[in-house]
Amino acid sequence: MRPDYLHGLFDRPHMRKTVLYVLIFLLTLWHGHFFLTGYRLSADDVYFTYIALQGPKTVLETARWIAEGQGRVGFLYLQPINMFAALMSEMLIWRLVFVTLYFSTVWLIFVYAGKVLKLSIAPFSFLIFLALHPLGFEHLPPTTYPLQNTLPFLVLVSCRLVALSYGERGGWRVLNRLLQFGAMLATEFALLLGIVMVAAEVFANHPLSLRRPLPWLRALVKDTRVWIEIVTLGLVVGVYIAYRLAHPSGYEGNSLAGIGNLGALISTTWHHINDGLVLPRFSSRFLKVPLSVWTGTALSGLAMYAAIILTLRIPFGKKVSFAAVAAFLLISMIFVTLPVSASLKQQGWCQGTGHCAYLDSRTSILGVVLLLAVAGAAALRHSPHRRFGELRRPLVACVTAVIFALGGLHHWHVAQDMLRYDRVWKSAQLLACMPNLVPETPAQLYDLIDPGHVVPFHEDEAPLRFWPLYLETVRRQSDCSGTQVLQRSLAGSYLPNLWPEELQNIGGDEGSRYLGSGWSEIEDWGVWSHAEKAELIIIPKGLEPGDQARLQLDAQMFLGPDRSAQRLIITQNGQTLWEGTRGSEGQSPDPIFRLLPHDPAQETITLTLILPDAHAPPTGGDTRTLGIGLKGLLLHRP
Repeated sequence: MRPDYLHGLFDRPHMRKTVLYVLIFLLTLWHGHFFLTGYRLSADDVYFTYIALQGPKTVLETARWIAEGQGRVGFLYLQPINMFAALMSEMLIWRLVFVTLYFSTVWLIFVYAGKVLKLSIAPFSFLIFLALHPLGFEHLPPTTYPLQNTLPFLVLVSCRLVALSYGERGGWRVLNRLLQFGAMLATEFALLLGIVMVAAEVFANHPLSLRRPLPWLRALVKDTRVWIEIVTLGLVVGVYIAYRLAHPSGYEGNSLAGIGNLGALISTTWHHINDGLVLPRFSSRFLKVPLSVWTGTALSGLAMYAAIILTLRIPFGKKVSFAAVAAFLLISMIFVTLPVSASLKQQGWCQGTGHCAYLDSRTSILGVVLLLAVAGAAALRHSPHRRFGELRRPLVACVTAVIFALGGLHHWHVAQDMLRYDRVWKSAQLLACMPNLVPETPAQLYDLIDPGHVVPFHEDEAPLRFWPLYLETVRRQSDCSGTQVLQRSLAGSYLPNLWPEELQNIGGDEGSRYLGSGWSEIEDWGVWSHAEKAELIIIPKGLEPGDQARLQLDAQMFLGPDRSAQRLIITQNGQTLWEGTRGSEGQSPDPIFRLLPHDPAQETITLTLILPDAHAPPTGGDTRTLGIGLKGLLLHRP
């Protein structure tokens, strides 16, 4: 039993709403963090990045070329946005922005739907959406095309939501219609959604009467708002068709050539809707996850259960005709999917490779969710069986929570697969900081960066042009001074191997592999440390387990006019290997010290050089805190 104070607390409507929205926020964070892993998963996104790397002029020229080649006038301004998003998606902060905009748009769509239906179903719908919404490798925003649908949808739903809430007057009406015009013209997906929204508002204001169709038509004709909607849609469709006639599309993806293949059309439409949900993606492998992931999914499931229970305690509002709403939503799902499924390209992908989910699947899922939400509201409002009536809320909450928790397991596995792409991009960024290691030919560079050819390209020759340009851009814009050798080793065979009795010079091209943090730029003779701590990283070779090899530093200390020696402490894994004071190069022998017993399982060894007396030169304007000047390393056998 709950304590009395908790009982009273949760019986307060405002407190229930506060807890509910906190839970929705936390559940969105949990669900959304999986979507931060993937970026540039499609060949289109990589191509957009390649164009964006070449500058604004190339971006605008390519946008016009794509728009004319596909007969899509909106691509004149939408493709530069796509290219910007693809370029910036490698930065976590931008991926966070894209994911936030995406889920905010979905929330606003459910708020809008609730206003049209006059039902308080936004929280319930959004929770169902989180449970059914999948992370996938297909062309599914926000991990691919981060802004292509998100921005037009966001503008469209915001304008219509504001108009529903506050009306349209004067200059705001003109601005509102211009924004809607631009949003729907940007992409066919937004146009189809806009038509559905207009139809929903018309039917909400003028419920269709099949028994008395003429009075219904007369009411429509007399409604000024209906004519405004007709004019707006007519302008959008007219401009779209005119541009399409002036620039016939040569792109299979927006062609209706497959509309006569009835079997393929029906199958592709069904799979575009069905594969846009998480349910068909469940498999037994999802159970093989770390304990921490199990804990997270279990807690998220409990939070979802609590959120649904709280949601179902909020009155939904007036009763609506479930049959009419269900029929409209089913027709709408087919309507937003059918034009895409009618293309031979999509039919070939779906039936030939099994890749059926696409951009339109992110629209059709909204219809599926609203259908379930309205059905749930209808079922919860009236139940002829008393016993079932008592169990209906926990039952709905339990089913939703289980689906959401299993979806979390699915998302974790997909995110792990997406990390393979992330590692390729990280490797390329690290290699950009090592120009001396870049192979001579683009083909060798491609094999070094992406030996598994994970990152997709449209053409076989495309990566040979892309990667040199990408590395050049990263090298020009990035600060490579903090790139440590262990991170650099991710880029390929750049490992700090050290063989016994072979002097390794630090000066020159190869010395940086042994340097961790705390070092200045390498010079011909060697390198100066520029901090009170500097790291050496080595991989001893040719040793047996347990061997205690000795390491000799060919080094000198930085001494000023008033300083004849500097202290030096060398540690490994927190244990002091050598401690002493070193004077000028001729007076003090090179430090030689024993390493800890060799452990083959610990491939790399990090040595920390502590320099308490490091200081800047008193003259010359050099502000570096100089300690030890390292010339070479020599490993001695035990």
